[in-house]
Amino acid sequence: MKKYVIQKSEMGLVFKNEVLRRIVTKVKTYRFLQAEMLIINKKDYLPLKEMTVAELESLKENDLSVDYLIPTGFQGILYVDGVFKEMLESGRHWFITVDKKVEVKTIDVRKRTIHVNAQEILTTDKIDLRVNFAVSFNVVDAKKALTEYDKFDDALYLLCQLVIREYISSKTMDEILEEKASLGEKLLAILRPKEKEYGIAFIDAGLKDVILPGDIKAILNTVLVAQKQAQANV
Repeated sequence: MKKYVIQKSEMGLVFKNEVLRRIVTKVKTYRFLQAEMLIINKKDYLPLKEMTVAELESLKENDLSVDYLIPTGFQGILYVDGVFKEMLESGRHWFITVDKKVEVKTIDVRKRTIHVNAQEILTTDKIDLRVNFAVSFNVVDAKKALTEYDKFDDALYLLCQLVIREYISSKTMDEILEEKASLGEKLLAILRPKEKEYGIAFIDAGLKDVILPGDIKAILNTVLVAQKQAQANV
């Protein structure tokens, strides 16, 4: 017969064949012949190392434990009763939920790309350009990204959108067309000072398309035809 002593801040989980039979919280000494008791601190959110998966599953069936699976390429952040506790790497994580609420939020830390498309921007010479832009990044500080932003992806998209719009609106159409190949690097130079604030690292950026208004496109085509005709005449 095994003897167990429950203190004021503890509780006992009584298992038989790895199935939860009952919970004891009264401060006293208990004795069991064919069952086993695991004693945990009521404040603990991590399971005891000696607990088996079967025992944890039995607790889960009684709403006393919860598990979270964090895929490869993701990181998690653990909250207990709304308070940050620790960062979690990929894998399966178990937590005790007796008298507490446990929540895990995850974020993708792989290389990702933001597509800022169909942006209609007026240049300084009053030409309405339509641009499509792409920015690649990865999260390097998951805690900052998850705790300081309600919707991290939306916040990062807005940052890229505002930087692109501000830059293009400060240039003429001819300047944008001349800088098309190098525009990505110029915008990265503006974005990179914001990396620490968002907990990320920008990797690459580039202008995918510049779509001109129909009348401007027609004028440019006319000029191009005239230039080619002049070259042919020479």
